[in-house]
Amino acid sequence: MQHAVATTLRQQVMGLFASWEDLNDAKHLRHDAVHQIAAGDGVLASAPTLCRFEKRQSRATALAVNAEFVEQFIASHRKAPTKLILTFDATDTPVHGKQEGRFFHGYYDCYCLLPLYVFCGDRLLVANLLSTDA
Repeated sequence: MQHAVATTLRQQVMGLFASWEDLNDAKHLRHDAVHQIAAGDGVLASAPTLCRFEKRQSRATALAVNAEFVEQFIASHRKAPTKLILTFDATDTPVHGKQEGRFFHGYYDCYCLLPLYVFCGDRLLVANLLSTDA
């Protein structure tokens, strides 16, 4: 069965909002009426389908999402602000396996993912996963 990209993305986001972080939770959530309504489809993706969806995302996709954040920020202003104050926040997320993108960080003394967020006020402009990869 084919699942629309928008539906699959909504399914994953709604699962995260509901604190169902693991893809194996999709086994239960795909039959949940609230999640079906929120995702906009009667039949939601299985855990293996969600895993394939995550794996096929590329750096180009991430850049396109960040570009959309910036475009939405620009569109939210009638005229250009006279000054912008950007806040950069790198937040460690400890991992307990061999997740892709993990590395040992001496300051946090653990293996972690280290996403970098850039905000202007309360608006997210960039979310980028820092890694040791070139």
